[in-house]
Amino acid sequence: MARILAIDDDETLLVTLTKLLAAEGHEVRTAPDGFSGIRLASELRPDLVLCDIVMPEPNGFQVLGALRRDPRTSAIPLIFLTGVPDPTQLRAGNALGAEDYLLKPFTRSELIQTVDARLTRLAVLRREAQRRLSELRHSYGAGAPEGLCAPLSALAGLSAFLREEASSLPPEMICEVASGIWEGTQRLRHIAERLSLCADLERAVQRGVASQIRDHAGAVVAEAAQGVARRAGRETDLRTEIEDVGLRIDPAHLRALVTELTTNAIAHSKAGSAILVRCARDSDAQVELIVKDHGTGLSPEQLAALESPGDLARALEGQGLGLVIVRRVAALYGGQLQIQSSPLEGTQVTVTLPAGR
Repeated sequence: MARILAIDDDETLLVTLTKLLAAEGHEVRTAPDGFSGIRLASELRPDLVLCDIVMPEPNGFQVLGALRRDPRTSAIPLIFLTGVPDPTQLRAGNALGAEDYLLKPFTRSELIQTVDARLTRLAVLRREAQRRLSELRHSYGAGAPEGLCAPLSALAGLSAFLREEASSLPPEMICEVASGIWEGTQRLRHIAERLSLCADLERAVQRGVASQIRDHAGAVVAEAAQGVARRAGRETDLRTEIEDVGLRIDPAHLRALVTELTTNAIAHSKAGSAILVRCARDSDAQVELIVKDHGTGLSPEQLAALESPGDLARALEGQGLGLVIVRRVAALYGGQLQIQSSPLEGTQVTVTLPAGR
């Protein structure tokens, strides 16, 4: 059930603790002194430590101090074993972070109840951390305003949980929660960046834009598609057919266009299925950018729903922020968008843009 380390210079007591706790299904390791106890705690990362206070140096307080200073053992709960119910000792142990005390001599029932209480508390904290992490990971599927509010709320709850319970969590759980917070903030930043880009494009469409010819647009397409595939672990699925063309388009907007199309293709296809990104001149005046997947595809009803141009407000309601970005880029540069799809056969999106020369 749990891995428990008992530290005491009384060999008879260690034998008794081992028998009683092993009978409850726990894995028990013992240490006859503070030095070996500190070393074993670092090696084993037990779920719980039982430690005598009165031992030759290092005594129980010194053992607890050493465990709390080591990041690998700092959050392992510790129960002191003491034969002297000295209030001064109790206060000192609490200040160092001891979770509880067992007064010698203790009964089997007292031992089991105290150990179970600590382990139950740890299990509750682990479940709560996992629940909050799951809540954060699922919050990105909501539409806005939930699209921003839900992950923000989840991040706030998770960070508050970490702040309040870090001293009771094992190091690996602290790392997992911290990683979840970091991942969540990165994803939230990405959402904010896309929202900002979408709004900027909408304003640019309204006022128009004059763009210079950008040579080597094919290199921008290849770089953007490969970056998306690499981050998704789908590099081997990506197929590119890219010509070195010139376009009248801001490279940042072209990069955003390719990123959204490739991201969508990856999201709607299984690993191992090919994704084609093609960029080539189809006439003297136009360049075709094609992104094709072999994924789930769209039903006629879903395809029809995508035909309406939509706007930023619809995107904020969960109707496809990526598609709004693609439409805005195409409209800004006088291009056209075409979507072809069949259920279970995949989707092909073609954006036609005026060639630079």
